[in-house]
Amino acid sequence: MEVNPVNPGFPPNIPITVHAISNRELLIPSRGRNGSLFAITNIYTGSVQYVGEAIGEHIDNYNNEKVIEAYSKGKIPEISINRVTLTSNQTGIYSFQQTTGILEKYSFSGELLWQKNLKIQAQIDLFNHIALNNVKIGLRDEPRDLFMYAKAMEASENGVAVLLNLPNGEPVTIVWVSDDGSGMEVVTIESIEQSELGMWPSFTLSSSVGKIWMLNTEEGIIYESEWPL
Repeated sequence: MEVNPVNPGFPPNIPITVHAISNRELLIPSRGRNGSLFAITNIYTGSVQYVGEAIGEHIDNYNNEKVIEAYSKGKIPEISINRVTLTSNQTGIYSFQQTTGILEKYSFSGELLWQKNLKIQAQIDLFNHIALNNVKIGLRDEPRDLFMYAKAMEASENGVAVLLNLPNGEPVTIVWVSDDGSGMEVVTIESIEQSELGMWPSFTLSSSVGKIWMLNTEEGIIYESEWPL
């Protein structure tokens, strides 16, 4: 596959994230194309099935000036409004909406099974903090804070864990949602500082041994902690 089949004209034709659900099928964020959040694509046949309901309009072309201008005004760039993080397990697909804090689960045929709002009390003013910081940066050529409610997501056979994005000073916090969506637990990990994980961490956990491992992808450092669930 040479180009992104969901947004083939979108430079650089490589989606921000993809997730494989089989040796033939990939989940690819659609950025709102056809009113969807993501697509199930077959890399051999080229078929594309659009899934979910978009939050905002589809933006066909990336305009760096408009993106920087939006950040400098404390706004979410239009092209980022439909941003999702995707993962799956043996029972379905998990889609986390980064600008709403809503987690959804879909069947492999694209049917919505359930949805939950994962925002917690500590995230109430999160986007205000992000907006104010970006306004301070203005049009300077510096990294902006992204408008996102989660830093990473990992599914297992029993459910899905979402590593929340929180203001500085808050403990590392993970929301665990059971496979059928009926149960939700908030786990705080006091032994690890958020700053230690960097901007783009990843993690994996094992309920059988009661451990969670978190990776700072920028520095290559792995942190181990107890997992209570």
